[in-house]
Amino acid sequence: MELTRNSKLVLALAAMVLLGIFLPPNINDPRFRDRLAPALSAVLGRQVKIGQVKYRLLPRPGFDL
Repeated sequence: MELTRNSKLVLALAAMVLLGIFLPPNINDPRFRDRLAPALSAVLGRQVKIGQVKYRLLPRPGFDL
């Protein structure tokens, strides 16, 4: 059975939606804290300590510190 172009597009879209749902909870990793704290310290000109980093996808992609 050969997939048509529309079928491939629907499968790709479904895969992206599933990744968007299941991947962000697994991104909450201390390595982001280790990279964000020095960057924020350099930009702000003062020491920054980050307790917890969470990645969020909705309503806008970003980090909650």
